[in-house]
Amino acid sequence: MNTRHPKSYPLLRLHPHSLILSPDAQKMNRQIYLAMII
Repeated sequence: MNTRHPKSYPLLRLHPHSLILSPDAQKMNRQIYLAMII
């Protein structure tokens, strides 16, 4: 796992589906996803 973004990972673990529901959350989810790749 990427340890450079420790706060992002728990967010994805706790709410894997709810992040995708709203448009705003979708943007956030995309940023978190990109952050985890880098």
